[in-house]
Amino acid sequence: PNGSAILTGGSLAVVNANDAWISNDGARSWSQCRGSAVSWQPRSQHAVVLLPDSSLLLLGGSDFTDLYSDVHVSRDGGCVWSARVENASWSGRHSSAVAALPNGTVLLLGGQRFMVSLRDGWLSHDGGLNWLELNSPQPWSSASDCTLTWLPLNNALLLLGRDSGGGWFLSTSDMSWRYARSGAPGLTSRSSHASVLLRGGEQVLVIGGTSTGAPTNELWYLNASDATDWAESCGAGFESSGISCIPCRPGSFSDSGPSGCTPCSPGQYAPAPAAEACDPCPGGTWTDASGSSSCTLCPAGTFLELAGARTNTCSPCPPGTYAHDAGSVSCAKCPAGTWTSDWGSVACAGRCPPGSYGVVDGA
Repeated sequence: PNGSAILTGGSLAVVNANDAWISNDGARSWSQCRGSAVSWQPRSQHAVVLLPDSSLLLLGGSDFTDLYSDVHVSRDGGCVWSARVENASWSGRHSSAVAALPNGTVLLLGGQRFMVSLRDGWLSHDGGLNWLELNSPQPWSSASDCTLTWLPLNNALLLLGRDSGGGWFLSTSDMSWRYARSGAPGLTSRSSHASVLLRGGEQVLVIGGTSTGAPTNELWYLNASDATDWAESCGAGFESSGISCIPCRPGSFSDSGPSGCTPCSPGQYAPAPAAEACDPCPGGTWTDASGSSSCTLCPAGTFLELAGARTNTCSPCPPGTYAHDAGSVSCAKCPAGTWTSDWGSVACAGRCPPGSYGVVDGA
């Protein structure tokens, strides 16, 4: 809640760690908790979850040979840990999906035990001390290396990972599961990814992972209300077709994100595909349409000084001035010896007759 990030344990080549590292600047720099009291053995593939009272729970994990079923708690942000329970009701495992509800209930789903994917689920209402098993087996195929995300707008949890093309929703009112398949064929089953609820609670960002046996750096956004509105996050100037990223058409733009390409507003244009932003119509031009790929030139004999004109506000050149070319931002004065008395002139046709002269420009 205070913006700090905590890193605990993990695998260093063939050695597991039981250290703790803290970042208070958005993960740009890290400092190790020196002299910290850590109650848990070195391990990797464990779970850490933040409770509503700002305490942290560390659950399970593996040290390559043994599997843990213990629970440890930290009340200072992750440096000092104490054992909550040495042997929980669930069997030793790693790579489980874990989440905490706003009322403090902790849910642990699946994981792996000696290369076997588990399909059980467990609830704790007292901060990990006691556990109740959900009816097993659960309907999903596996919750190993998956993510479990709390969706506050739906009072539900989203389990995302190995079941291809969609996600499982768990209603916290009756603890029932519902599977919703995505309409985006590009979204494949994956593991070892990350899922983050974005500010406002309306979208879930899914980051990378392993898909079809290979690492991926894809980003996907999910409408948090269901799993039928997935969109791949494409770079600026592109949008998702559901299978791949395609460039925005001329007259539209994208500054990246799940919203796709947006038509340019009146007074703006994008002449080429893959625009990251629309440009204002330059002086001497205008457009009153959305999605313009070009701007209309003011006709010869008129001018328009301001850029970004949303309507036809081209003004005729006053007497004594002219605009020979279309798209002029100003009118030129008639040179000395010439004149025009008309509005909207494209040239100064009048010339002083023989025996007379003009010394002032703009006559």
